[in-house]
Order: sequence, then C-alpha cells, then structure tokens
Amino acid sequence: MSKISFGTAAETVNTKYLSDTFLLFYKLKELVSIIGIVSHEFSHYIACKLLGLEIYEWKLFTLPKSESESELVFGYFTYENTTSYQKELLINIAPLFFNTLVATSLFVVIKPQTTLTTILLAWMIICFYAKAIPSIQDINNIKDNSKNAQVGLSYYLIIPPLQFLAEVRIFGFDYIIAITLYLTLLSL
Repeated sequence: MSKISFGTAAETVNTKYLSDTFLLFYKLKELVSIIGIVSHEFSHYIACKLLGLEIYEWKLFTLPKSESESELVFGYFTYENTTSYQKELLINIAPLFFNTLVATSLFVVIKPQTTLTTILLAWMIICFYAKAIPSIQDINNIKDNSKNAQVGLSYYLIIPPLQFLAEVRIFGFDYIIAITLYLTLLSL
C-alpha cells in the first residue's frame, strides 16, 4: 500500500525564502493556535477511520534538527492511499466541517460568566475557525487524486476558493476570517 502524507494547519514551511521577522510571526501564530491544529489533524484522523483507511503516522510539531534543515512542521499526518476522489476530498476537507462545527457549538453551548472565560472561549473559537481552512497540502492531495478521476462541476466550484484561502492563510488571513466569523456570531 502506498502512503499519502500531509501537513495541515501546520503546514510545512520552507524557511529559506522567508525573512526572520515573518518566520517568527508565522511560528507564533501557529503556536498560539495549537488547539485548532490538533483539531484539524484529528478531523483528518476521524475521516480516515470512518472511511476505513489505515493511518500510518500522526505527529504534531516537528522542528528542524539543524540550522541547515529548512523545514518547520507544526502537524503531520500519513494515511493509506485511496484511489477514490470522493474519499480524498472528504478526508482533506474534514477540518472545514469539523472545526467549524466545534467552534460554533462552543459559541452556542458555553455561556462564559467572567472576563477570563470569555477571553478563553473567544481564543478557542477563533483558533478552531482559523484552522478549519484546508492547508495547501490538503488541497494538493485533492488535486493529485483528481488527475485520474471523473470530477464534476463541484470540483471546479470547491477547489479554487479553498486553494486561495489555503495560499493566503500563511499571512494571517485565516485569523482575519476567523475573527470576522466570531464577531458575526456575537452580533446575532
């Protein structure tokens, strides 16, 4: 059996093209959102289990072993290869549904009583929303699997907007979207 691997909210970042300041911003952004990263990875895990696929490896936080190594990985997941485009699509967009469901459920169910619990809940909800966006590797997995598959119109309606979101999230746009969603919930 072959393997499919991907990093998620936790993407693999090639650090040799990033300035030190930007890299620090990226690392801090990812560290602050650890709860969203764990949930993102866990949603892939659940999707694989529900679809009957074997899981080979699941890691969080792999740091470069030396200064010459340029990759920083905040999350990593390896599972059995599937030839089904539909299964691949479900696995790779699982965080979109799972994290959104978790964030919205937290907002609806928990009514904080103190300022501290309000801040903690807001942080958790924003992290879940931010890491609901599929990663660049999630999108690449879908695109790679679709090369030999019959894809319908839904592919062309779903993948381009998700790819755009995945591409811009490294710059913090995932948090702009997440904060906007949170503020929208507050205004309802």
